[in-house]
Amino acid sequence: MLATFRRPTYFAGRARSLGLWLTLGFGLAGLHVEAASPASSKAAKPKPPAAIPVAQVPSVVEGLQALGSGPARLVWVLGRDVEDLFVQGKTGQLYVLDTEDGKGQRCLLEEVTSYAKPMLSPDGRQIVFTNLDQKAVFAVNFDGTGLRKLMEGYASDVWWDPVTSHTWVYVRQGYRNTRGAVIRCRLDDPKVTEKVWQAAPTGQPFISYFQLSRDGSAAVDTFPWPQVGLANISEGGYSALGKGCWPGIAPDDSDRCFYFTGTHNAIVLSDPFAKTTRTISMTTMPGLSSPTAFHPRWSNHPRILTVTAPEGKPDTELYAGIFDVNFTKIEKWVRITYNQQAECFGDAWFATGIQPVKTESLFARKRESTKPKTVSPGLVFRWENEKATNAIFDPDGGNNRFCRAVLEGDAVPNAWSGAELKNGALVADEESTAAALQACSGQQSFSLAFSAQAARTGSNAKGTLVSISRQGKVPALSVDQVGPALFVTVQTDDGKVKHLGMGAVSDLEPTQWLLVYADGLLECYRNGLMERSSNVRPEFMSWSTSGLRFGSRSDGTEPWQGALDGIEIFQRPLAPREAAELYTHEAGNWAQRTAPARLVVEAELVERSTLPDPAKIAPYTRALVESVWKVRKVLDGTLKEKRLVVLHWCILGSQPVETPAKPGTLKQLTVEPLEAHAQLQGELRATDVLDAELPVFYEVR
Repeated sequence: MLATFRRPTYFAGRARSLGLWLTLGFGLAGLHVEAASPASSKAAKPKPPAAIPVAQVPSVVEGLQALGSGPARLVWVLGRDVEDLFVQGKTGQLYVLDTEDGKGQRCLLEEVTSYAKPMLSPDGRQIVFTNLDQKAVFAVNFDGTGLRKLMEGYASDVWWDPVTSHTWVYVRQGYRNTRGAVIRCRLDDPKVTEKVWQAAPTGQPFISYFQLSRDGSAAVDTFPWPQVGLANISEGGYSALGKGCWPGIAPDDSDRCFYFTGTHNAIVLSDPFAKTTRTISMTTMPGLSSPTAFHPRWSNHPRILTVTAPEGKPDTELYAGIFDVNFTKIEKWVRITYNQQAECFGDAWFATGIQPVKTESLFARKRESTKPKTVSPGLVFRWENEKATNAIFDPDGGNNRFCRAVLEGDAVPNAWSGAELKNGALVADEESTAAALQACSGQQSFSLAFSAQAARTGSNAKGTLVSISRQGKVPALSVDQVGPALFVTVQTDDGKVKHLGMGAVSDLEPTQWLLVYADGLLECYRNGLMERSSNVRPEFMSWSTSGLRFGSRSDGTEPWQGALDGIEIFQRPLAPREAAELYTHEAGNWAQRTAPARLVVEAELVERSTLPDPAKIAPYTRALVESVWKVRKVLDGTLKEKRLVVLHWCILGSQPVETPAKPGTLKQLTVEPLEAHAQLQGELRATDVLDAELPVFYEVR
């Protein structure tokens, strides 16, 4: 069965029990502070939709009370544009529901504007939200009084400090700036601010995810998208959890985290202490017109979260769901809205959830440190693979750095999250490049290490593996494959060009290479042993303004085919002992790899998901599509099933890479089980195939 392809969009501490709730329910006068309206003076003010009386949908109140075993409050944004899932176009209004006040679902703030990510305070009395039009954070009491501006930026969380009993609002600074610092301000006194995080970029341009653990020492976010991680705030580091979007963390002491997969129909739930991960469907509500969801957020209850579903459709509604006790599935859903309009975001507060009450021990178990066991002196660039944090820790306790490189063009991650290069490249970002090359230029020395496995080694094989050069200029340094061998080419300080053979490259297994330069001597190591050396003096002057690219020249010419990972650059020469240790480390990584079982079949296309429009998938630049194939003949390997689902790339580098085939098309497919390709978990996926019983494979390029 096929459905239509969903349009992907930008973006992937918490008052006591019932006794206190009764007081809150009848006495929420709160703060009354005059402030500027969150909407611009030019914003339209249409009459809001009529509130939906509780009497119309009694199951909502009863369902929520049963779900959380007590009173509940919710806040969300009701939008006017089903495609504006982040309410950037001033299309939303703020809505609330209190299960105890008898008012039903009601519009809290009538002005139509860009309300983003509304969140309930830990005691349930106030709401914090971001106005994208004003690029500022506001707070309002749950009864609609006390509207006030807190500060500029994008609010990501509201957290109660168990030590001081202050409530803090966490805000990312800057407009659409993932590199903006995360600071916090007091909810009762926003002039009191503190910087919390600036070690790595966070979130996505249109949203900040930064959500605190109960004790406030850790936070989950993307660093930046699509890499999800759990940050140790005091250390300035984070542990990588996977690839995805919309991460969240449980409000209790468990440190359970979740994040959306690229299909937007499931979350990956990570339990750092139990060291387990599992995938849980977010689309098991009955009657969905499309198996997709959006806007997931963990409530103050350890087992309850909110989502909207289906994603970006006229019938998008708000739901609350509860995990089973073992966190293996959503045990029950409660549908909150029945208005056939575009619900966005959503947050819930339950009287039985985690409350701002001091306890004797908030966090009994110690998290693993994010610091490396050993520090590599002189390391200025690192890209182990796409999954790793690629962190460089300052041994003196200064600022840590997280190196970032992006796969461009036809480059994709391989089964070990390395760079699989064909007609693309791995490109280091400007900050990482500048830090590395300026350091090497200043020291007039370097060591460059990488692991490579060529796609082919015949006489016609060629391409550039490493390029340090200005845009469109001849590289100051390059590593190239010519036939079965690698060569390094260096522009010298006297204007000449020097070539040095490095040795044979393999297409059967990875090889670890190391170039070391200091004091006029360039040495080449292969798998920990020095192969050869040459007297040369590189021209370092241009390095400080050059780019760092792996897999082609700076202009995209001379593309290389093969796999790269384990890239490190030092601003000093490594000694022979260090070269051997570096190889031993890489060889240890290779030994842990198990090649996926490969299957070759002749198959007939039965049906395929709708191909996405490359112009509408930003910030994604690549996408996979699912197809159903009927197996006619197994050419290599073993397969019992007669039908299978195959995932293959349909968009790479923001460009379509295939012409849609028609049902009945015959093709020889070389595939591997999808479970052997964890690197694809966060990739955008056109997944209209609803038959969950069929085995799923990935087509090898």
